[in-house]
Amino acid sequence: MRNKHYAMKPYAKPSHGTAATWLLCCPIRHLHPGRLLVILTLTSLVICGSPMLAQTSDTASIENFRETLSLRPMLIYTYNSLSFSESRFTDPEVDYIANAPLAMGLRLGWHSYGISYSFNIPGTQFVPNAPSKMFDFQYHHNGRWLLGDLYLLAYRGYYTRDSARRVTFHPNVSFLRIGARASYPIQGDNLSYSAIFDQGESQRVTAFCFPVGLGFYYQRLFLPKGREIIQLNERYTLEIFVGMTGVAPFRKHYFAAAEASIGFSHPVNFNHAVAFSPTLTTAARISIGYTVRLWSLALVIYSHTMDFAPAPKQYISLRSGTVELAYTLRLFAMPKALRWLEYGQGQCLPTSVE
Repeated sequence: MRNKHYAMKPYAKPSHGTAATWLLCCPIRHLHPGRLLVILTLTSLVICGSPMLAQTSDTASIENFRETLSLRPMLIYTYNSLSFSESRFTDPEVDYIANAPLAMGLRLGWHSYGISYSFNIPGTQFVPNAPSKMFDFQYHHNGRWLLGDLYLLAYRGYYTRDSARRVTFHPNVSFLRIGARASYPIQGDNLSYSAIFDQGESQRVTAFCFPVGLGFYYQRLFLPKGREIIQLNERYTLEIFVGMTGVAPFRKHYFAAAEASIGFSHPVNFNHAVAFSPTLTTAARISIGYTVRLWSLALVIYSHTMDFAPAPKQYISLRSGTVELAYTLRLFAMPKALRWLEYGQGQCLPTSVE
């Protein structure tokens, strides 16, 4: 069965930026995911280069490397699952799990701009004979004053396991989510999200902050019922959340960081009022790594869970996230063949590596 809203392609993860305003205003249900990805990427590049979102200069707490170029090879795993139960406090009756492969990626950064591409590694699915199709765009912007997340998740084909651990593949189960989150880190002057989650800076001191923000999503879910495919859920959702983030450098160049947030989501209907029925949302990030001036190595884990209840005694939890192992190499001199890119940057062209 072909659905015009899905054009499954290898996992791709553009870098930097947010397009929350555009997502809220456009008729997103009619957009092809591939076209939307192109628009998100171009918007991200423009916004990320804005002076308003640029990182500030060095402080006693944060060191900005000011590299000219950066290269970041990555090993990436994405996950997505749907759990069904009668309520938040009962065990799931069934878990639908996407069979996502590992992916390799490479990010190229130039000053505050960046773009990356990744491709699936054949044969790395954890379950054989359960070929999920996926288009998974997740981007996390870690600015000093604005934090943003973008999602474009399109999955088709999930598997389940019974009590005997036997696998059943469901090729027609599908889920689509398009959305954005944005938050402001209260008391975040001494904490660099870029340092702990992007390795774009170096965190010098232990610090904490308290992000507060909003999210907005469009999502749609199809499940099999007998021989038919039913549309169980299609709606817009508003999210509000609060959280806490902390980072602790140790042994001079090492660091460990964690972020946790909790909030509530509520359906939005533009045609009529909706009865008050909030459901729980949670998000978490963990990062541990090693950073020096010329290079960094870090493991970053991100998870986001959103619950919704489309009918009485029908509670659905969607879990999505990424696990990323990344090595970052910084270059402080532009290669001679590319120095023309530096014209207009308002600085002298470097002639040697610092």
